[in-house]
Amino acid sequence: MRRTFRMLAPMMAITLGCAVFLHGPASASTSAGAARGNASEEPASEEVSIVHVTTTDPLGSLQATSRITFDNGTPVDGWTTIALYPNGSYNFSGHLHASGATSHNVRVVWVVSPLDGTPAFSFTKEGRVHGTFDSGSRDFDFNVSEINPALSAAWPELSEGWKWSRRASTGLSFAHIVDAAKDALKIAGSIIPLM
Repeated sequence: MRRTFRMLAPMMAITLGCAVFLHGPASASTSAGAARGNASEEPASEEVSIVHVTTTDPLGSLQATSRITFDNGTPVDGWTTIALYPNGSYNFSGHLHASGATSHNVRVVWVVSPLDGTPAFSFTKEGRVHGTFDSGSRDFDFNVSEINPALSAAWPELSEGWKWSRRASTGLSFAHIVDAAKDALKIAGSIIPLM
C-alpha cells in the first residue's frame, strides 16, 4: 500500500494541490492478521486521508479521486471519485473489481468537511464483487448524483479549504469505517450522512 501512495502522491499534489498526506496501518485487526499470515480471516481495510487546502477549481467545484487497493493481498482494487458543487449537488462514483477466486462484499466511504471540521458529511456505498467460483459480476460500479441543501449551506466554508478521508473495506461495518475516517480528520462533532 505504501508504494501505491508514493506513486500517487505527486500526481495528486499537482492535480489537487494537496498539502498533507496522512496514512497508516489500515486497522489493528488487518495488520495483525497479515503479520500472523492468515489475513484472509480478517476484514480487509484500506484508507487514505488528505488535508486539502486550496480553493475551488475554475468550474466552482471540489473534486478528488482516490485509487483503492488493499494491503493484505485481498484481490480487489478500483477507484472512487467525489465532486461537490456550490448549489449543494454532488457526484459520488466508483469502480471495484475482484481478480481472485473468492467473492467480497465491499464498502466505500468518504468523509469531507471544511478545515475546521464543521459541518462534516459522509458518503457511503456498498456492493459485491464476485470471484471465479461464484456467479455474478466481478465488477461493482456506482455513479450517484444528488442535491442536498446542507451541502450548499456549508459551501462558503468548504470553498475556503476542505479535508477528506476515503476508506474502503471488505469486512468492516459502515459505522466502524466512518468513525475511523472521522478520527483521522480529527472531527469532534456529528457527521451528516448524504448517502
